[in-house]
Amino acid sequence: MTAAVRTQDRLTFIAAGIGITPMRALLEELDYRPGEATLIHRTSGSPDALLAHEITELARRCGVQVQHLPGARDPHGGWLPVGLSASRTTLHDLAPDIASSDVFLCGPEEWMRSVRDAARAAGVPDRQIHRELRLLAERNVRATHHPDHRLYRGGPRAAVQLPHVHRQR
Repeated sequence: MTAAVRTQDRLTFIAAGIGITPMRALLEELDYRPGEATLIHRTSGSPDALLAHEITELARRCGVQVQHLPGARDPHGGWLPVGLSASRTTLHDLAPDIASSDVFLCGPEEWMRSVRDAARAAGVPDRQIHRELRLLAERNVRATHHPDHRLYRGGPRAAVQLPHVHRQR
């Protein structure tokens, strides 16, 4: 996933689990002004999940609004944690400008399909939805992660940046 696919001034990043890693890279790579970007971070655990402190600091520095969505996975395949029900306005509530944003997704394939459907229902055209395939990224992190490495700046982050974007048609 790269900046080359960008079509809008506003940005919405939606990540689950290890999918936060390429989103963190995009938060640093893309040009945007404070208030033009929103990150929705879906985790199965606490907000202290992978890179949470670094994401929070980066967001503070760059003016990114962050929405943490911790909780158990929905057994029915929804993108929200158990206990939160999706409606047509859920994404609008989390990212009010989503329909006029480029939306970058990274997480499990089934989860990304669910988020893509919610983004479409929120008025986001397919050309503004960009997906990162996560399976290879997970394998690379497992293969290259070492406790002494950080997941960015010369650490294994490079291993999880995939060279292409899978775009919806």
